[in-house]
Amino acid sequence: MPRALPLTALTVLTWSSDVLACPSCVDPRDASTNALLGSTVFLSLVPLIFLFSVAAWVLRAERAAARAEAETAAALDISAP
Repeated sequence: MPRALPLTALTVLTWSSDVLACPSCVDPRDASTNALLGSTVFLSLVPLIFLFSVAAWVLRAERAAARAEAETAAALDISAP
């Protein structure tokens, strides 16, 4: 472990300037930062909206089928099981 310490220290000291160039560490008033954040939020919400839309469609279709079955049973004067 002690052999790796000088190499680790040298690596941290030489690559520290790269940390200042981090794309998420920029001015919050910058337009590109706001655009990146907006697109990230949008692309995160799209799959959730899709899943909830499909679930709502399936639920609505199931309720309509149950309602149609109940109306048919009432018209034929039989009780649904």
